Amino acid sequence: MKFFSRYSNFRVVLRPGIPGQPLIGQPPKPGLYVTFVNGMAEVEDEEAIRLIKAKKDFGTTITAAETGDKWKDSRKANEPEHNVIDIKYGQVGKNLNPKAKKMKEEQIEAIKKMAMDLARPMAMEIAKQTLKELAEMNKPAEEKPTVVNNANATAIGTAGSSEETPKE
Repeated sequence: MKFFSRYSNFRVVLRPGIPGQPLIGQPPKPGLYVTFVNGMAEVEDEEAIRLIKAKKDFGTTITAAETGDKWKDSRKANEPEHNVIDIKYGQVGKNLNPKAKKMKEEQIEAIKKMAMDLARPMAMEIAKQTLKELAEMNKPAEEKPTVVNNANATAIGTAGSSEETPKE
């Protein structure tokens, strides 16, 4: 039967071992232990299964395989990640394998929801701004009054007009 533990390397003492006493002729009695490897233990001995289910930690720190492994996302690895750093000419280079943080599915879904909530008003604002800019670009150019300076006189008229002030 499979059991899961909250901890990666967890050892459960089901029956403690008793050391032998050679002076009085008592032989040592071995204990009964279950070791979890990567949070999982495969137990085939019926007595060990009965003792595990009778432990007070059963249900909180240890669960049976039927309930599933509820700690697989939060359990730490047995061995830390090894950082491989490139060293060239006595200089420490960059880390070649930085550890990526694993996110839970709930966190990923929450981030997507927040991003969509933020993106909707921004998209609406960008669309409004773009429509305003397009409307302004498509307007016909209006004639604006301009001031033309001549050496002898100053004329005020519209762009492209050929009117000049009379010379005195």
